[in-house]
Amino acid sequence: MKGDAYEGGHRMPFIVRWPGRVPGGSESRQLICFTDMMATFADLLDVPLQQENNAEDSFSFVPVLLGENEPHQLRDDLLIESVYGLHAMRLGDWVYINGEGSGGFSWGYPRPEGNPQEGAPQLYNLANDIGQRQNVIDQEPGVASMLKQKLNNYLS
Repeated sequence: MKGDAYEGGHRMPFIVRWPGRVPGGSESRQLICFTDMMATFADLLDVPLQQENNAEDSFSFVPVLLGENEPHQLRDDLLIESVYGLHAMRLGDWVYINGEGSGGFSWGYPRPEGNPQEGAPQLYNLANDIGQRQNVIDQEPGVASMLKQKLNNYLS
């Protein structure tokens, strides 16, 4: 559900039809975000972004559309904030969430009273657990530590 820190709150297909430019049936695993639309449209329309800090978190994925980039070349990671203040740090197939529950509107997930960041953090490997049911933070402390540091660097 939109607003959650979980993938289900953010992951969606992006479908493009552009005859003569994007081959029919092609796919990409490139991580993109709605913020990337601004840089992509500016690139497509050959319109320079006016200020140095204008759309600083936007990356053009035109090369991906045209089949010129391998997965994860434009953006390796992505920071997402849930509606109630949890943060999810996505890197490749890994996602680290800095608290307990969904941080959003999902039913069936624990939602702590007060600050959700005071709850136990979560780590999921989306390659084999897209539903984010198996928190592997205890089995992968190195991955969790690295993603927590990356998240904290973005937030500071």
